[in-house]
Amino acid sequence: MELAYLDIPFSLEYHFSKKKISPFAQLGINLGVPLKREVTEKQFMATPQELSQQPKATFSGSGFGFGGGIGVKIRSKEKMTLQFLGQYTRFSTLLIARSTLFGDGNIDLATIFLSRVQLGGTLVFRM
Repeated sequence: MELAYLDIPFSLEYHFSKKKISPFAQLGINLGVPLKREVTEKQFMATPQELSQQPKATFSGSGFGFGGGIGVKIRSKEKMTLQFLGQYTRFSTLLIARSTLFGDGNIDLATIFLSRVQLGGTLVFRM
């Protein structure tokens, strides 16, 4: 399975202090716009002709998820800020599988959950 999404986060950030070193927390939702979604299927005990007749599994809709994170913002000078952040995001997307070769032809829906952990840092200079 190969999935590629454009991740659009909508989050709220709360800073616990306004001092030089300021810890903060984030919480929000994420919308995943699909760029590439492919499923490679393998069927055992099937002839090439049978495999060519089998409908492909497809995905439906956008990905949707939620996430949160914690971090610290360090103001070193008036025009420079350093920020470190750790985030966790959990996405879900819908997989549609139609089984006609070995099944009864019904459509099977499966929700696939994807988790991601990110660590990052930024250095900001203000003009």
